[in-house]
Amino acid sequence: MEARQLILKQIPIRHRTIRVLRSGVTLVIAVLVSALGTFAAETVQKAPPGTGQKAPPIAAAAATKIAPAVKIEALNLTVTPAQPKAGDPVTVKFTVRNAGPGAAAKVPWSIHLYTGNRTLAQGEQLNVAAGATFEVTAPWTPTAGNQRLQGYVDPTGKTLKNTAPPTAQVKELTVAVAPAATSQKATDAPAPKLVQQVLNYQKAKAAGARFSHGIDSGSLCNDLGQVVSSRPDMSVVFWARCGGPGGRATPEAFTGFQLKNGWKIFSVLEPVESQKAGSSDWQWIQRPSEGSSETSMKMRVWADPNSVITVQVKVVIAGPEGTDPYVASVR
Repeated sequence: MEARQLILKQIPIRHRTIRVLRSGVTLVIAVLVSALGTFAAETVQKAPPGTGQKAPPIAAAAATKIAPAVKIEALNLTVTPAQPKAGDPVTVKFTVRNAGPGAAAKVPWSIHLYTGNRTLAQGEQLNVAAGATFEVTAPWTPTAGNQRLQGYVDPTGKTLKNTAPPTAQVKELTVAVAPAATSQKATDAPAPKLVQQVLNYQKAKAAGARFSHGIDSGSLCNDLGQVVSSRPDMSVVFWARCGGPGGRATPEAFTGFQLKNGWKIFSVLEPVESQKAGSSDWQWIQRPSEGSSETSMKMRVWADPNSVITVQVKVVIAGPEGTDPYVASVR
């Protein structure tokens, strides 16, 4: 009998033996499992009894390295203030930790309002080191009643092969009704008539709203980022038009601006792709919330070579008739 062995030195191992019949030859495979996650195989081949033949040598199996397990944990989901009333501006904070032994190149996340079936914010955190945590937030203006918020890691379940429960956190709370005005004058006064209009790009910019292109380093495109709006309704436009090597951007709009004089966001219409050709797409990173005076929004747009995409976002706001949503009234 001949034997060729792959010998592991100074590695604690467990030993298992498997017998396999092949072409009249008994093949004995001893599998050695090291504590470090590296496998090696020892092979011994025996000739059939009574043949007097020598068994040909079999090469030992090569060592194979196991990739470290992905363990991205949904750690915590909180709201500030902790006991909000209806109409209060609330910040939802989601904390995520990389509990695995290796770095994670990309961690998708999402903060979702279950009771309203609406995503408050979503995005991707890049290059999360082993043991590191990160926090993401979403603005929310709650309505009265029982509310349920959810924070997800890899909400589609298609990016990570995650092995670390929990991958979601849930926050349930009861939102109280805002107290009614107590003054006799406020009680007697008729409620103001509410009117609607589209959130105006130019007026908001004049009132201090900030707009940025957010172009990734190395992106070369004819047009990329957030476009100066010249549309009749003055809605905001994001785009990527690339005739060369392609590009990526995370443009922002209406950053740092709050509606004035009781005006709130009434609705955020579904973004309209007025142009789309080639390999291009977009994704919400921060979407404005209905019922909030906060108007900030952020979107991811990208286009490969010889591709184009233009996305129009129209936000409808509502407030008391005769008041200005962009300039605070002087009393």
